[in-house]
Amino acid sequence: MTKNILIEEKKIKQKIQTELKSFKNQFESQEAKQTLKSFSTADPLLYDKRIGSRSIKCGVRKKGTFQTSRKEILINKEKKIKQLLNKQYVHLRLSSNALHELDLELDYRSEGEIPQQEWWDSFYIQKESGKLNLLLITDLIHVPAILGRFTDQIESQKQLPLYLTKKEKDKIRRKKTKDKHDEMIDEIRLGLRPPPEPRLRLTNIVRILGSQFIQDPSAAEAKARAQITLRKMKHQLHNESRKLTKVQKSEKKRRKLLEDTTREVYTAVFRIEDLSDKKIRWKIKINAMEYNLTGCMIIYKPMNMVIVEGGPKGILRYKALMERRIKWSKENIDVPCVKIWEGILANRIFNEFLVENFEFEEDIIRYLDQKNIIHYWKQSNEHEIHVNH
Repeated sequence: MTKNILIEEKKIKQKIQTELKSFKNQFESQEAKQTLKSFSTADPLLYDKRIGSRSIKCGVRKKGTFQTSRKEILINKEKKIKQLLNKQYVHLRLSSNALHELDLELDYRSEGEIPQQEWWDSFYIQKESGKLNLLLITDLIHVPAILGRFTDQIESQKQLPLYLTKKEKDKIRRKKTKDKHDEMIDEIRLGLRPPPEPRLRLTNIVRILGSQFIQDPSAAEAKARAQITLRKMKHQLHNESRKLTKVQKSEKKRRKLLEDTTREVYTAVFRIEDLSDKKIRWKIKINAMEYNLTGCMIIYKPMNMVIVEGGPKGILRYKALMERRIKWSKENIDVPCVKIWEGILANRIFNEFLVENFEFEEDIIRYLDQKNIIHYWKQSNEHEIHVNH
């Protein structure tokens, strides 16, 4: 009997275990479905009335979707190497000035600097054979063609604008106001406009109101005070309506600093001994951007250099910043920031204001050789510094 009972108990336990397993599997499958549904449904926060609801489906991704192929990895590596090479300014060809500065044992004459045929000789050389055309070489002096009559050039030029003096401007303004007042009086006399109310003040109540002031002085005074407050309110409202917003103020400031640099560009070069302070670097960069200046800040431990180019007003303000406004740390140096050169160029060299960090002087020479401004670095190197002993 006992054996039969034990067998039955075992059977019941096995049934319970199988039922539990099936229940667990069902529960897990339902839970997984619910989670997938919750992922696939749209977030109510992402609902936009103008566009409508956009459901962001976050289902299970296929294997290998986030894995990049070997070819893509190699392409990305090549791109990074190219960027590094451009950053370090490694070039096949360098100018004679750059080679001289670097003291390289190479031929200073590059292909681009000395051409096979100069432009002034091209008129006398035959295109087919490449030999000199001796018929064009004579004893006569070559006279250039006349461009046009001098009188035609004067007529084509625009008339210069006429600038008035301060006295003349005031005279014109007074005349305009007088004409406007006379026109208003004529309209009142003809009956086209009602006469304006008298301008009451506390000083002229008796003269304007007369008998009304004698009858009730307190009422007359209240009337005058009411007119004064009304005039003041009108004036304040007029000022408020003419006030510029923050955006308009910044736009006005920006327009003031805009300058035409199509014909000539003002440039300035500064030598700075120490640029370790982040605040000073930030000031140099932000002020250059605010004054619509382009250029470069070269950070190099032995010596730093700042090149700035733009309009005359911007350069003037930037000079004040570098020479007066910034408080430089004067450790063993009398003048930590020196203006090396200032002048006018035909075109801009830089498109924006850049900040470049260098470890070696060779990289600086290579970088400036791209822009054809190695002489700035040479000039700043040769500049004498007064050191405190």
